[in-house]
Amino acid sequence: MDETPKTKLSGRALKPGMCNKCKVETPSIIVKRAEFCRSCFLDSVGHRFRGNLSKSSIPEGSKLMVAFSGGPSSRALLQTMNDYCRVDPENSRKKRKFPEFCVCYVDQSSILDSHASDASKITAIVNSYQRELFIVSLEVVFEEHAPALLKTHIGVDDTISASSSFNIELEKNAKKVDSRLLVQQMFGTLSSMTSKEDLLHYLTLHTLVREAKAQGCAGILLGDTATSVAINVISNTCKGRGLSLPADIMDSEWYQDVHILRPMRDILSKEIGIFNRLSKLETVAHSSLTTFMAPKASISRLSQDFIVGLEKEFPATVSTVARTAFKIQTNHLSKKQCPLCEGPVDSTDNFASIDSSAETPGYPCKPICETKPSFECCSDDKTTTACCAQNVNKNEQVNVYPLLCYACRNIAHDFPKQKTTQSPSPNQHDVPLPAYIAHNSFRRLSQNELRNQISDFLIEDDNSVSY
Repeated sequence: MDETPKTKLSGRALKPGMCNKCKVETPSIIVKRAEFCRSCFLDSVGHRFRGNLSKSSIPEGSKLMVAFSGGPSSRALLQTMNDYCRVDPENSRKKRKFPEFCVCYVDQSSILDSHASDASKITAIVNSYQRELFIVSLEVVFEEHAPALLKTHIGVDDTISASSSFNIELEKNAKKVDSRLLVQQMFGTLSSMTSKEDLLHYLTLHTLVREAKAQGCAGILLGDTATSVAINVISNTCKGRGLSLPADIMDSEWYQDVHILRPMRDILSKEIGIFNRLSKLETVAHSSLTTFMAPKASISRLSQDFIVGLEKEFPATVSTVARTAFKIQTNHLSKKQCPLCEGPVDSTDNFASIDSSAETPGYPCKPICETKPSFECCSDDKTTTACCAQNVNKNEQVNVYPLLCYACRNIAHDFPKQKTTQSPSPNQHDVPLPAYIAHNSFRRLSQNELRNQISDFLIEDDNSVSY
C-alpha cells in the first residue's frame, strides 16, 4: 500500500533529456517551458482540438463548415478537422460526432488587393482533402437585397445632435451598380483604420453565417487561437464590446440557427506554427489592412503588438489571459441584436458618454407601423400584408443609431456627416450600406412596436429573453 503513491509519483516525474509526456523519446520542441517529442506534440494539439469540439451542444451527425482563409490558424484547423473525420483503420465502427464538413472561403480582394490571387491557392489546398469548397465574395452583402443608403446630408435642427444620427434608406428602384464598387466606396468613406477592421470583420462573419445557413450547416469552425483570443479580449474591451466577449471568444449560440465554434482556443499561435511546420502544411501568405503599419494604426493592431510581445517573454501569461476570459459570463443572450455587427446590445442608457447628449438621438424615424400591426410582421421582401413590408417598399428612412451597440456607434461616428439645412452639393453622395442593416433595424422596431401593443398582457419575468 505504501509503494503505490511512490510508483505513481515516479511515473509522473520528469526525466531530464526526455519528452515530458512519453518519457521515452528525445524532446525536440519546447512550448511554455515544457519539452515534447514530435509525436507527443502533434497528439497534444489533436487532443485539445477533439476535446473542445466534443463539448459542443450541436446535435450529433450535424454538418459543419470550416471558415478557411489559408492562414496558419485556419490551415491547421482544416488539417485537424480532416484528421478528426477520418475513419480509424483499427476501429472502423467508431463514428465521429461530426462526420461531415465543408469549407468556405470569403474573398476579400475587393478591399485587399493582395488577396486577388488567393482563390486559386485556396482551391488547390481544399481539393487535396477532397472536400466541398464554397468561395463567396465579400460584396455578396450588397447582393442579398437592394443596397441601403446612409443619408450624409439631411436638414438638421440646431437643437439636434448631428453626431447622434445614422439615417439609412432603402431604395427599391435603385439602379443596379457593381457590388464590388459599392464595397470599395463604403470602406473609402471611413477614415479610422479601427472602424475599417471592425466593419470588415462584421461583414465577413455575416457572410459566413449566411453561407452556412444556405448549405444546411449547423456550426461554423473558426481558427481562433489562445493568442488571438487574448488579443480580442484586450481590443474588444477597449472598443466597448465587453458585453459580447462570451460570444466573441468562446463557442457561441448567439446565432440561433448556426453555432460558432472555436476548437483551437486553447492552442497558442506559436504551437500552430510548429504544428504546420511538422506537418509540412502549406499556407497562403496574405496581408491585412494594417500590415506593415505602426502598432498605433488601430486598436486591434496595438493589442496584437502588446500580446505578441507578451507571448515572447511570458508565454504562460497569454494562456492565463485567455483562460480567465473564458470564465466571463454576461447576460448577452437576453439582449437585443445590433443591426450592424449583429451582436448583443447593452442598454442605451449606458451610452451617454459617446453621445453628445444623454437624450434620445435626433432624426426620429417615421412610425414603422402606421397601419394595423400584424403578427407576421417581419419586413421580409416576400411579405405583403405586414406593416413593415409596406414601409420597406417605400423609400423609408430610419435612424439606426439608437439601435446600435457601443462599438458600432463609434463606426457610425466615423462615417461622413454634413449638418446643414441647405441643399447638398453635386459632389455630395450618400454612402452605400448593406441592406441587411436596414432590415435588421426594421425588424427590431416592429418587434418593439408589437411589444408595446401587447405590453398590458405580458407577465414580467426577470429571466425572459428580449428580442
